[in-house]
Amino acid sequence: KAREQEEKGAIATARARAEAEARAESVERVRAQADQCAITLAGERARAEALALEAERGKIEAARAALGAAEARVRSQAERRSLADAHRRSAVELAELRSKLRALWAAGVGRRAATALRYGAIAVAVAGIAYASLWTAQAPPASVAGTPSLRLDYELRLGNRP
Repeated sequence: KAREQEEKGAIATARARAEAEARAESVERVRAQADQCAITLAGERARAEALALEAERGKIEAARAALGAAEARVRSQAERRSLADAHRRSAVELAELRSKLRALWAAGVGRRAATALRYGAIAVAVAGIAYASLWTAQAPPASVAGTPSLRLDYELRLGNRP
């Protein structure tokens, strides 16, 4: 009987060991499946993180492009203001030069006008003397009989011309 019990105990132990090993094998399979799921999830998470990183890089590039455009706009506005200021200074300088030129011209016109007035007065005096001297000169001879006369005939005709 003791041997039988020993045998039964050994069989029970072998069964228990086989069941424990089966359970351990089953647990290992579940762990392997869990690890496989974790690997798959980690891969999905890595792909999602890579997409997020790409999106972030796209935002960075867009921000760089916007910054470059804004800097270019600021430079062009500064250049436009500089050119506008230079244009205003040139216009002011041109106006000053034209004003000085008009003042010089006006002064010259005044002198020339005074000179022209003097010469005009002399010319009027000479013309007056010459005209007065014509009256005192001998009268021109009466018209000569053989002088041809100018005769103008006008005739309007309607219709055919001869």
